[in-house]
Amino acid sequence: MANEAEPARVAVIGLGYWGPNLVRNFAAAEGARLVAVCDLDEQAVARQLAQYPAARGSRDGDEIIAADDIDIVVVSTRPSDNYPIAKAALEAGKHVFVCKPVSQIPEQALALAELAEARELILHTDLTFLYTPSVRMLRQILESAACGELSYIESMRTQAPWRADINVVWDLVPHDVAILGHVLGRMPVEVSAHFAARRLASVEHAAFVTLRYDDGLHARLNLNWLSPEKVRRMVYCGDQGSVVYDEMEDDKKLRIYRGGFDIGGVNGSEKLTTHYRSDGVETPSLSGDEALAVECREFLAAAASGGTTLSSGAEGYRNSLVCAAIDRSLKGDGRAVTIG
Repeated sequence: MANEAEPARVAVIGLGYWGPNLVRNFAAAEGARLVAVCDLDEQAVARQLAQYPAARGSRDGDEIIAADDIDIVVVSTRPSDNYPIAKAALEAGKHVFVCKPVSQIPEQALALAELAEARELILHTDLTFLYTPSVRMLRQILESAACGELSYIESMRTQAPWRADINVVWDLVPHDVAILGHVLGRMPVEVSAHFAARRLASVEHAAFVTLRYDDGLHARLNLNWLSPEKVRRMVYCGDQGSVVYDEMEDDKKLRIYRGGFDIGGVNGSEKLTTHYRSDGVETPSLSGDEALAVECREFLAAAASGGTTLSSGAEGYRNSLVCAAIDRSLKGDGRAVTIG
């Protein structure tokens, strides 16, 4: 391993859709030195070496993992390959930064977290949205009880590259599960999911998901690869106000609607009356830091100090546990599945 005063030596395995972003951020991060990039696609390797000629290229992941001049292995491969590569890297004494999902089998994700702890290594799950200034501010807003008691949460996450290796649940739901777990401070106790489109491919490409929490709160997720518009939007509705979080907005990612509603009448034969109170809209200012850059810095700091990260291996396991339950419900025609 490198001396603490020296930069950590980093290798990135997997240079597909997300890998080049990881290469760029680790190459630029203070406290890190990009040593190697690896992919089965020679052209993908060549493209990265053209930008980072000081690194070496490889098509052999085993060679990268075994190398003595590498301290950190960044895994950005197909979900089915994440677990065996991360496991081999931990067994070789490397810190590991692995893209979601860590594994589609929760027991494997748990085994990785336990292996990292036993070896005193950092296992980090790439859940980038947790590092956005907007999600961090969203948590502060909800913790302040500015919205009162939450009544309902809805999320819409649409448009992404179609994939044959995983369905829309494993592709998009990890982000919603991570954000909700972070801002609410708890995980759902039960989930259900329904396929939400005409069958066009062998994998499920659209779904409606409901998450139920122990206090009766429900979150409704709309996920699909079909929409012509890319949407990353969540709404948190409370009896004292609401928050709209829209990651696609440039300068209004968070909008706080002050006010709420009063319900009168009797729930039955008598008509209910609802009075909505509006006390204005607030748009808090946010920093412009790139979330992935913040995430990489936090991971490198943990690897240097022996600390932990916001999306640790344990968080990756909890995320996998919820996503696996949602996937079981989706394949089971919407039956409710208890978490755990």
